[in-house]
Amino acid sequence: VLFCGATCTPIPAVPLLANPPVQINATIPASLLTTPGVYAVRVFNPPPGGGLSFDQPFTVRVPAPPPPGYTVSVLPVPTVAGHPEHVTLVAPGVAAVTLQDRVQLVSLAGKSLIDAPIGVPSTAGFLGDIDADPARGIFVVTDPAGDTASVVEVNFGDPAASVITTVPVGYFPFGVAVNPTTNQAVVTNVGDLTLSVIDLGTKQLVRTIPLAGATNPTYVAVNPSTNLAVVVDQDFVGASSAILVDVASGQVLRTLRVGVGATLPAVDPGLDEALVANSLDDSLALIDLGRRRVDRTIPVGQLPQGVAIDAGAHRAMVADTTSNDILFVDLQTFALGDVVKLGSGGAEAPFDLAWDVAGKVAIATSAAVGPVTRNNLILIDLPR
Repeated sequence: VLFCGATCTPIPAVPLLANPPVQINATIPASLLTTPGVYAVRVFNPPPGGGLSFDQPFTVRVPAPPPPGYTVSVLPVPTVAGHPEHVTLVAPGVAAVTLQDRVQLVSLAGKSLIDAPIGVPSTAGFLGDIDADPARGIFVVTDPAGDTASVVEVNFGDPAASVITTVPVGYFPFGVAVNPTTNQAVVTNVGDLTLSVIDLGTKQLVRTIPLAGATNPTYVAVNPSTNLAVVVDQDFVGASSAILVDVASGQVLRTLRVGVGATLPAVDPGLDEALVANSLDDSLALIDLGRRRVDRTIPVGQLPQGVAIDAGAHRAMVADTTSNDILFVDLQTFALGDVVKLGSGGAEAPFDLAWDVAGKVAIATSAAVGPVTRNNLILIDLPR
């Protein structure tokens, strides 16, 4: 591979194991990326029979500094531990992050990993979504291939001694949301199109709710004040849906069209509203849960995925994976607020979010993009 600015630098390339005939991987030295601009990348095969490809542009940008009062830092996760994907706040100042087959606790104030990861049941070596009740120090994580959800009572002094209870649910469970008011968790079962309800006190399945009309119920959020669940029925071709479910009665109340590629939802209980990130529409769908309708669509950055809410200030934080930023939205005026640009030191491609409002810190996982899997956690300190 030739990396060309004023001059061209040859860089060795190797075939990717996934598809050697058509894909190659070349690592561009950091020393060539210090000056912003548009460079040319060319693939060259030596003779006989070789030649030079057409140019492909490669843009180097200098990340904008964060707005006043914000700081961004990166916390690497050892590769052997697995790739961070979903995250939740499990106690004040402590986040829980899913790795491939375990859960890592993170000190947000200390910006450090807490002991070794907690091993949880993971039948095929990967976990689904995670959610928690921070007041009780308990989290629930799904095992899609095992058709179970694990309820974990965290021992913060010795995470390895945490109490883990495995609860059978439906077929291929993925999304999960905890309602601290009812002390229940709801789990979306993608394989049999149902919603499982778990009593976190008895750690037993207490109800299975059919999701009529669903095709891919991936994620869920719940309003703790009304016990209304918002199930994201994901579609990456046409419009996704938000299915509103009364958890107490087991009734599907309404199915609403949102955007294409809807992902992680979040709820503001005080406003009785839900936000759904439409990843392929670059927007947020704002749902009035009381009136059971989509009130408006808010344009945001590119490929929005994670959403977290400060229910006291009625403000949302959105992770835009492709535009590489964290964006704030006022849920009362619908105005876009501060934008924290990422991109330096491994802080890139934010995916899922958790927000410790009292501690004025947020944590984001970093999405796996292209052939390189990022094993960094992104920490954002907010203005005090």
